[in-house]
Amino acid sequence: MNRRHFGIATLLGLTLALIVILLLLPQVALGKDSASVSQADAPLQPRRDDGVDKTADLFLPTDKAAAAGIYGQVTYQGNPIEGISLQLQLCDYTGSSWMCSTRAYTTTQADGSYQFTGAPSLGIDQMYRVTYRNSGDPNYVWGWWGPFISSYTAGSAVAGSSFDIANIPLLSPANDVTVTLPYTFEWTPRSATPSDIYEFDLHDSETDRTWMAPVSHTGSYTLEILPTGFISGTRYAWNVWVNSPDGGVGASREGRWVTILGPTYEYPHAVYLPIVSRPPGGINGRITYQGNPVSNISLDLRFYDGTSWSTKATVKTQSDGTYQFASIFIFSLQANQKYKVRYLNTQSAGNVSNPNYLLSWFGPDITSYRAGANAAGGDADIANISSVAPADNVTVSLPCTFQWTPRAATPSDSYGVYIEGVVVYKSFESGPLGYVSNYTLHSLSPALSAGDQYDWAVVVYTPGGGLGYSRDFRFITFSGTGLQAGISQPDSSNSLDLERLMELRKARGR
Repeated sequence: MNRRHFGIATLLGLTLALIVILLLLPQVALGKDSASVSQADAPLQPRRDDGVDKTADLFLPTDKAAAAGIYGQVTYQGNPIEGISLQLQLCDYTGSSWMCSTRAYTTTQADGSYQFTGAPSLGIDQMYRVTYRNSGDPNYVWGWWGPFISSYTAGSAVAGSSFDIANIPLLSPANDVTVTLPYTFEWTPRSATPSDIYEFDLHDSETDRTWMAPVSHTGSYTLEILPTGFISGTRYAWNVWVNSPDGGVGASREGRWVTILGPTYEYPHAVYLPIVSRPPGGINGRITYQGNPVSNISLDLRFYDGTSWSTKATVKTQSDGTYQFASIFIFSLQANQKYKVRYLNTQSAGNVSNPNYLLSWFGPDITSYRAGANAAGGDADIANISSVAPADNVTVSLPCTFQWTPRAATPSDSYGVYIEGVVVYKSFESGPLGYVSNYTLHSLSPALSAGDQYDWAVVVYTPGGGLGYSRDFRFITFSGTGLQAGISQPDSSNSLDLERLMELRKARGR
């Protein structure tokens, strides 16, 4: 669910049900049977991310005496603006979602600056962010949400968000009219802030389906064809969002209704394709089984903070196999931080243990991410890879040939062999070999020893940088080290990162 959509009450006495979402960001639902309406005029429902008591723990003074704190500057049309009320939110991860509550208020000074001082250090799975809500001025954006602050120590100085609150006026079409595709939607860009990146937003308030298109610093977007799931002749809401370079986002104060006539994108018969509509900001991809979409597969979003890994969110795949970790879960990455998507074929990970699926799959490391942006978490087919030889729990001499059955439905696979110590954390990975069915190990890697017991499995390297492991791990012992001299391995060994090593052991119940 996109954090960027907000509710507007029905005009002239008619009210649409407002959609409650995470992280203090309402959904767009514009009034029916009326002219356009300011979003700031809409009464707001209580939101889950507001917490039980919005005014609890007001621990911060509003003075600027101390240099430390969470700070920034607010401008209007490029000029500093005084007296703008801001909130500091503390967000806690509950294990499945983020819950945010307002912990302090302050106002901007004559130079547009603000500062929240006295904030406690962040704990594990906590974040701060600075927000702004328009109290009714038609010249200002409806709201602003700064980037998440994932690391903060009491007494330190950290940038919250610096942003401009000038509104983004919508031009055409007028509110509640019918247009025929192709049609160009227009608005007025903010000339004082050329670093803005705009996004055209189309929203179905009945199904909560959202489609957004980034359009850089421009004032128009031409919609050629209705995105997947949107129906010709249906009334939708549209508005414009603005992204700042530091990862903050704002929304135009006005939103409008439009009925759209035109062709709709449809999947070709019996051919599975990824959704062509731009998903809301976040990390996304698609999971298949033997080439076909598979639903209800539980996936974790893993976060590395520079020291250790933790799970930040869990989602399930949809009927078309797609998954989406929406931007409400995700903040901008700092130095030495990264994300990746993980699948485990275990009940503890929310999946029914299935012998037909891979034991696990890990998406590529995402080392650069700006809050609100889109990033590929990786596409994968989770059909298992059947091992052929050697048999389980045998002792072999070198050279030894490992064999398996390639997956016919995914010829883009590249395979390899993974060997891991049963007692000690030592491992060897052949690296990608291509779409093959065997690998011959001529000599032991320096990481491995004769006489010790190891597990071995088949590795599949998926397009985009992900990799999965066969469900069948077999025991093997090497009687000798093989020909250490004069034999060059066809592949170099790779050092398996501790995250994957520990998760593989967890998946196998060890």
